[in-house]
Amino acid sequence: MNFVTLMLICGATLIIAYFTYGKYLERRLKIDGSRVTPAHTLYDGKEYIPTKTQY
Repeated sequence: MNFVTLMLICGATLIIAYFTYGKYLERRLKIDGSRVTPAHTLYDGKEYIPTKTQY
């Protein structure tokens, strides 16, 4: 097996694992995107400042 084939197989494996394991963790940890972060609840103008979203 040459180097390019090995790298393609490893790359494909990492990409598949990235998406499947991410979904698994999202379900397992019950991640909720609408939940308010500490930057909003503890806002003090110095240390807890919410950042602008990229959306």
